[in-house]
Amino acid sequence: MKFIDFLKSLFIPKKMEVHGNKKWYVSILLLLLSCVVLVASSVVPAINQKDSLIGAPEGLLNIDNTIIVNDISEISFNNNELSNDNMVFNSSYNNGTINYDITIITNKDITSDNESLSLVNSGFDLVNYLYSPKNDNTIYVLYFFTKDYLYINYNKDIASNISDTYSSLMYEQDSSGNIIYYLPSSIEEVSSYSSWSTVSNVDGEIEINNVTYKALPKFKDSVSACLYGEAFDYESLFKNGLNKDNLSTNLYDFIETFYNVEATILITQVVVYSLFISLLLNFLFGIAMCLLSWIVSKNAKLNKVKQYLGIYSICFLEVAIIGMIIGFFIPYISVSSYYLIATVVWYFIVIYQINKDDEKDKPSLFNNKPTSKEKEEFFSDTAVIG
Repeated sequence: MKFIDFLKSLFIPKKMEVHGNKKWYVSILLLLLSCVVLVASSVVPAINQKDSLIGAPEGLLNIDNTIIVNDISEISFNNNELSNDNMVFNSSYNNGTINYDITIITNKDITSDNESLSLVNSGFDLVNYLYSPKNDNTIYVLYFFTKDYLYINYNKDIASNISDTYSSLMYEQDSSGNIIYYLPSSIEEVSSYSSWSTVSNVDGEIEINNVTYKALPKFKDSVSACLYGEAFDYESLFKNGLNKDNLSTNLYDFIETFYNVEATILITQVVVYSLFISLLLNFLFGIAMCLLSWIVSKNAKLNKVKQYLGIYSICFLEVAIIGMIIGFFIPYISVSSYYLIATVVWYFIVIYQINKDDEKDKPSLFNNKPTSKEKEEFFSDTAVIG
C-alpha cells in the first residue's frame, strides 16, 4: 500500500505535497542528479554522429592501410611542445575509388604568442591551400603541428558563409566591422591569393586572360584565423590516446588515431557543455523560480522555500528521466529549452493544485459557517441576556 501511495505521489499533483517535506539539501542533490540523468544519454547521438561533429569527410578511413610515410617518425614532442625540425609533407593516394590529398606540416616557430603566416614554411602556402579549387572525388586532410597546438582541417573547410560566427575572427575588416573583399589587380597576383590587392564587394569579379576571378575575403595574419576549426593542445591529445613517443608511420593508423582522439575530445566537450546548460537552465533557474514562488505565495498552503524546492526537484526528475530516453535519439542541446518548459509547466500545475485546495478551507464572507459548539454558545448567551 505504501508503494502505491508513493507512486501516486509522483504523478498526482495533490499527492505530491508530501515531497515538500524533504530536507532542502536532499532536494538540491536530487536536482543535481537530475541534471546528470538528463544529459547522460547525449553521448549516444554524439557518438553516432561523430563524423558530422568533427567535420570528417565520408570515406576518410578507407585509405590504403599499407602506405608507410617515414617522415612521420620525425614528429616528436618535448613535454607538451613540438620539438622536431620544421617539415612539410604532401602526397596523394588513390584507393581505387577515392583520391586522398594528405598534408602534414610541423612548425615549432609558430607559437600561441606568434601565429603570423610569415612563419609558415616557404614550401607551403596555407592561404593558397585553403582557397585553391578542390578536385572531385578527393578527400583533403591537413595536419598542422605548431609548437603548442595541432590544427586539423578536412576538405579545406573554411567559413564560406560570411555570416558564419567565426568570420569576424578569420577575415580582415574595415572600421565598421564589415568583411573586406579583394580581387587580383594583375596577372602577377593571380597565383597568390594573399597578394590580391584590389578592394571589392562581395559580388565583385574580374576577368584576366579569359579567366573570371570572384572576390574573396583576406585572412588575418594568423594561422588560427585560417584554420578556425579544430585546434587541440598536445596535453589534451596525449590524455585522450595519442602516443607522443611512437606515432605510427602507417598512414591509415596515423589518420585513424587522430580521428579517434579528435572524436573523444569533441564528444566529451558536447557532454560537458550539455551538463553546463542543464545546470544553468534547470538547476539555477529552477532554484530562482522556487524562491519567486515562495515570495508570491507566503499565505498559501505551501509557505516554505523547501516545500517548493522539494516539489520542483521531483518535477524535474520526472522530466529528466523522459529526457534521458529521448536523448538516445535527439541530442540534449537540440531540445534543452523544451525540457525547461516542460518542467516549469508541470511544476506550476502541481503547486497550483496543492495551493488551490487551501483556498476552500480559508474563512470568508461566504464560507464561514459556525461550528456546532459555536452555535450552542451563541444561543446560550442569548438566553442569559434575555
